[in-house]
Amino acid sequence: MGKRSLDEQLASVFERDLVNMELPVRKGLVRFAVDKPQLKRSYAPNMNSNQSGQTSYLFGSMRKRAENSKPREVCPSFSDWVTRTEAEDPYGNRVTVLEHVPINGTLVRQYFYETFCHAADSTEENPRALDKNQHRECLAIDKGQWNSRCRESYIWTYGKVLKDDGKIGWSVIAIRGSCSCGVSRKSHRGGNYFDELE
Repeated sequence: MGKRSLDEQLASVFERDLVNMELPVRKGLVRFAVDKPQLKRSYAPNMNSNQSGQTSYLFGSMRKRAENSKPREVCPSFSDWVTRTEAEDPYGNRVTVLEHVPINGTLVRQYFYETFCHAADSTEENPRALDKNQHRECLAIDKGQWNSRCRESYIWTYGKVLKDDGKIGWSVIAIRGSCSCGVSRKSHRGGNYFDELE
C-alpha cells in the first residue's frame, strides 16, 4: 500500500478527532504550496456602469449618498494566507508549527487562511494587522457610554506540527478566524474594563 496523500491523512485525522473531541474544527483553512495561494477577492459592482458597460454619470450628491450607504464593519477585518511558526493546541500548549513541509521530495510552505483586525492606519489596498500592544476602538459605538475594543477571535483547524517525540504529525491548532467588537459600560471612576483584564 502506497503512502497516503495529505488530503487522505487529514480526512483520517478529522474523522478520528470528530469522535474524540467536541471541538468545532474547520477544514479547508490550510494549504501546502511553493508559492503563496492567491486570494479570491470579491468586488462590488461598479455603480457608475450600466448593463452595456457604458459609463453613466451620477450627480455628485447622489454618488456621495451611494458611497455612504454601503454597510461598514464595526471592526474592519481582512483575510490572507499566512505562515506560522507556533500556535496553541486545545489543551493550552504552545506547539511548533512547521513553516516548511516535505512533500514528494519538494519542500513546500504550509499556509493558513487567517482573518485579522485592521490596524488604525491600515487600508484595503495596503492591509496591516493590529499589533498585540495596539488597540482599536469599534466604529459606531457611543464613546460617552461605552468602552469598546476590536479583538481577534480564534477558531480551530488542522496543521502539520513538530511533535514532542521529534516526529511530524497533524494537530488541532488555533488560528485567527474573525475580528469582533467587545464592549463594556464606562464606569464613573474612569477605569477601562479591558485594561483591567490585561
